[in-house]
Amino acid sequence: MNKLFKVIVIVGLSSSLLLLGCSSNTYGLTSEEYKLVDKYFDADKLAKDLKQLGYSDQEIEKQLRAALAEAKSQKSGNKICGYTDEEWELLSSKGVNDKSIDEMISNASSPGVVCETLDGILYSSGDSDEDLSEEEEYSVDEEKVEEPVDEEKTPQEKIHDESMVSHKVFLTEELPSLLQPLDEAGIEYETEIAIQGAESTGSVYIRVVIENTNYSSWDIKQLIPKSTNEKYINVIYTTIDGERLAYEIY
Repeated sequence: MNKLFKVIVIVGLSSSLLLLGCSSNTYGLTSEEYKLVDKYFDADKLAKDLKQLGYSDQEIEKQLRAALAEAKSQKSGNKICGYTDEEWELLSSKGVNDKSIDEMISNASSPGVVCETLDGILYSSGDSDEDLSEEEEYSVDEEKVEEPVDEEKTPQEKIHDESMVSHKVFLTEELPSLLQPLDEAGIEYETEIAIQGAESTGSVYIRVVIENTNYSSWDIKQLIPKSTNEKYINVIYTTIDGERLAYEIY
């Protein structure tokens, strides 16, 4: 009777997980937290992609918890990014709708990129045609017809581009101050922007390559600044031989 009961319980749990469409490994998140991340970011795909990058379970949990925080923000009244009603009306006038936002969320390379993309759309500048005379308006329309139109980028490509910009800005403006402990210890390193996956849609991250040093890997790890999860900037630290020392999110 006891064995039969255990088999029924195991089968029941397995069936529940299959129905939910989520992995049995939730990387430290509760089943409810994992389901919430899955709703907005496809938790299984996110975990799989990170696993292919060589991240440990602990590092994957960091990324999932960052995604969880973003998902909770989005769940709250569906008012993502903290925009006012007026700002949502402006976004709507620029072609942003629930469908396009869902596509951005499902294709996001990292949490927080969706808001960066929406900020770019919201605060993009453009000249208004409202005050043009009929003659001037006709002239502008002619120019618009004659000029070649750039091919519209997919939401995933737009997200990738925004992520690339934010990582480049962080690399030049903020990362140097974070790496001061390495500088003070006399440790030499190189930094670069890297992409995991397709060139136009892959996940963007910063690679810090530690060059030959008298310090041990353990000593170097103590000097590496820890994650802050403030801007969702992914940074991977490796040795010159390819040994991964740490993965942090700033």
